[in-house]
Amino acid sequence: KYGTLKSMSEQNLVDCSWCCGNQGCNGGWPYQAYDYIIKNGIEGESDYPYTAQDDTCTYDASQSFTSISSYVETPSGDEIALQEAVQNEGPVSVCIDAGQGSFGSYGG
Repeated sequence: KYGTLKSMSEQNLVDCSWCCGNQGCNGGWPYQAYDYIIKNGIEGESDYPYTAQDDTCTYDASQSFTSISSYVETPSGDEIALQEAVQNEGPVSVCIDAGQGSFGSYGG
């Protein structure tokens, strides 16, 4: 529904996007998540809540509330390209390197 913000299920991607190359709680890439959503759709957060652990995929296509048809990538570090993507394409995702041990102590 236009004008209504609904949260997509992170857990749906954690549990189910292994087929597209993601590795559950061990990480993955936005483009792999997008490939999964293009092929399958995605459930909402309220229907497939986050559990903070890998689990068996219980995706129910009848509960899928949205899908995407494509995505674009912007060059790393290009703020103008990022601005244009937000303006012309819509929502964006970012990656954070959480591989450093100190990242687990981050708070804020």
